[in-house]
Amino acid sequence: MNVLPINTAQWRSLLQRGHRAYSQGRFQDAEQYYRDAIRTARDMYGLMHPTVGESLSFLGYVLSHEDRYAEAESAYTLALCAYEKSLGFLSAHVLMTLRKLREIRRLRQEPEGERKAVRQVQATLGKVERNLLLLSSWKMRSALKENERTAIGERFSAAGTC
Repeated sequence: MNVLPINTAQWRSLLQRGHRAYSQGRFQDAEQYYRDAIRTARDMYGLMHPTVGESLSFLGYVLSHEDRYAEAESAYTLALCAYEKSLGFLSAHVLMTLRKLREIRRLRQEPEGERKAVRQVQATLGKVERNLLLLSSWKMRSALKENERTAIGERFSAAGTC
């Protein structure tokens, strides 16, 4: 049985609550859950970690849905920094975040009527994108765990204990 550290389980629970609140149209609650997830991830791993980037990305999504583009741009910019520092600039998370930043910057310049049409398309694509991001972050965490196991095995081999 794979038991997560308490803080990791708490972080995951906060994200799930945020997703649920967002899907129910409770955007202020979703925003608060994502902000709490950011604090939890930051306390666990520091600012430059993929979990922080993931939490910031979800926060940016909620803020952009509420037409709070300046705040959403800040959240996505911080997410981009966390992803670049922890995963490298060619990761899927970095590329998706760059695309979201470009979209936010474009929306900040468009008239309200065009924004509503874009919102309808984003609502449909957002669910698919969120699921892809969740899947890729799960795969990333699995790969990190595998790298940790390999590093531990190499340390034992070097010490002559295996």
